Amino acid sequence: MLTRRCAWCNRAWTSEGWAAEPTVDPEHETATICPGCVAVLQRLGVSR
Repeated sequence: MLTRRCAWCNRAWTSEGWAAEPTVDPEHETATICPGCVAVLQRLGVSR
């Protein structure tokens, strides 16, 4: 099973939500952007 990790802030999605420092095997990660970073990028006008 792949773990989603934010490409901007490095948080990862866990069964309890977004976590700051989860221990995850890098071979089982996929990059995404978390909702917090999406909001920041939208305010900066970089994302829709």
